[in-house]
Amino acid sequence: MVRAKQRLAHLVILSSALFLTACPDSLMPGNGDGTDESPAIALKASGQVYTAGYSTGVIRAYYWIGDTLHTIAEADQGVGTQAACVVPTNLGDYIAGARTDFVDPILIQRAIIWFNGRGEFLDDAPSYAISAVLHDGKILVAGWWYPDASSIRPCIWELSDTWTLSDGSYAVASRSLVRHDLPTDDRDGQARDIFASDADVYACGYYQDDSAKHACYWKNGVRTDLDGGTMAEALRVHEGSVYIGGSSASGARYWLDGAGHDLPGLPSGSSDAIVNAIALNDAGLFIGGSYYKGDYLGFSWHGGTMTPSLPRVIGAGARGTEFYLGCEEGWFNGGSYTDLPWIGGTLRPRGIRMRLY
Repeated sequence: MVRAKQRLAHLVILSSALFLTACPDSLMPGNGDGTDESPAIALKASGQVYTAGYSTGVIRAYYWIGDTLHTIAEADQGVGTQAACVVPTNLGDYIAGARTDFVDPILIQRAIIWFNGRGEFLDDAPSYAISAVLHDGKILVAGWWYPDASSIRPCIWELSDTWTLSDGSYAVASRSLVRHDLPTDDRDGQARDIFASDADVYACGYYQDDSAKHACYWKNGVRTDLDGGTMAEALRVHEGSVYIGGSSASGARYWLDGAGHDLPGLPSGSSDAIVNAIALNDAGLFIGGSYYKGDYLGFSWHGGTMTPSLPRVIGAGARGTEFYLGCEEGWFNGGSYTDLPWIGGTLRPRGIRMRLY
């Protein structure tokens, strides 16, 4: 991943207006639960694979439930859109991602959230929303934003919505939107994944100084560095233990409660190995990731066994004794592989994140 200044060369001159902000210490549960008139929101757990992504060729956001393509009504706005994460609820689907617009004289990509097809920017400045979760009646979205022309900062956007029925489906009646900047000692960084467990909110990612990236995670806004880590991409909390996947200088690594474990067994000559998917079930810990050897490929790891040369991995999920491994154009369930359908028969799907709900 390139330095933030190099990214900014592709992004553009920033808007000088700051968005809604709050101190990281305020990222705590119990900050409001809507109104009496608004219905209660809950996660919809249907045992389905959800893949968020976009179409290649014409860059437009889509998502898939199982192998069924779903469109987003306002994803055709702007120059291009990408869906990065789906949160299905009893009131409708929230999809986090980004939209690119031409703002004379440059292109600006900004984090966005769609609910039942209707989109709203999460920030005025260049930004990206990569992961989302429902927690305590709110949608929390992890990502990063560019506060000025020389830095990229990790953050969590917090959405407190109320809802109303409109033409047979729910729409947002009111919304409070707050951005929580995550501490990096005033250095560059990104939040890459988010997870909520009981009263706690976790995010993982990295921060960067002049010489290297440093993997870390934040618990309720407080940063903890991960020993030897350069990137942190996936996070799960299971039975009180914190599992984080990422990379070190030597290759793919995961951490269990802060202790790092490297994953051997990738093909000789491979590089850029990283863990970007973690799942746990009755059979134990399952890990997925990607590496480069002539092209970007995927791997899975379970019980000490490494399986390389898979399609590039974007997520994982587990239920009972079943393990699902999400890839850019489909997913595995055990030895069975399901393709994501193409869009209109001509546009290739490209998943960014897969989750099992």
